[in-house]
Amino acid sequence: MMLPRSGPRNSVKNSLARLIKLTHTFERMGFATDAYLGYLTVSPANLGTAMSFEGSVEIDVQTKQSEEVVSLIQMLDERLARGKGMLVSYDHLQSHGRMEIAFQTNQTLAPNYNESIQIDDFIFAMQTLAELVDSVAPSEQ
Repeated sequence: MMLPRSGPRNSVKNSLARLIKLTHTFERMGFATDAYLGYLTVSPANLGTAMSFEGSVEIDVQTKQSEEVVSLIQMLDERLARGKGMLVSYDHLQSHGRMEIAFQTNQTLAPNYNESIQIDDFIFAMQTLAELVDSVAPSEQ
């Protein structure tokens, strides 16, 4: 599926809506699936949804105290890594005073786990990250 390069149709909301519509279409097709294993693919590592969502964001850590950054990392680990089983990584870009936070959906195979739930988990991760970054206000200098 080709996405438009720019314009009102190429928003995150519309892209996610198209993705959800596409996954519902695949669910109705009923091909190469198993009640427990989900979608059967060429690679056993990709059983289940056979999808992985990744996202990353860079934040300015120069304006934050080290306790605020540590608190942010602990909350993300608790809510995403332990709470949702996601892979979360942190890369301190020392020369620029920034930190990159990357996250990826990790679970693809579980009873009653499907594409819609995986998409919901990814959206939850984006919302959680945005809320936590906004809640850690810049420190007074």
